[in-house]
Amino acid sequence: MSEVRVTTLKDTSGNNSSTTEQIGRGRVKAFVNFNGQGAVAIRNSFNTNSITDRAGGRYTMNFSTSFADANYSIAGAADDIVGLVTTDYDGAYGGTKNASGCTIGVCDSRSAGYTDYPMVNVIVCR
Repeated sequence: MSEVRVTTLKDTSGNNSSTTEQIGRGRVKAFVNFNGQGAVAIRNSFNTNSITDRAGGRYTMNFSTSFADANYSIAGAADDIVGLVTTDYDGAYGGTKNASGCTIGVCDSRSAGYTDYPMVNVIVCR
């Protein structure tokens, strides 16, 4: 077994560099961008296997590869988009967490209730 020491890593084309400190402190470990209205549909994701629609404005984000534990952070936002105009911008909040996924609640700031939004974005950092 050998050891490799570097200060910066780059992809094969010489782009997208990361320092070893950045990697050591952690990067986004999962993200998802999905339509939360009607039939829930993932637009883009990383380490997200599926989204489960639990009830109005409440979902479960299921990870493709589980974490060692539930000691991670969740952040998100939701947009009520009509055409190309954003009519509202509200939060997507993390709830119950476990190694294989987490619950997400999308809250409408006007009604203070859970709401299905057409644009939901969530990131998980560890």
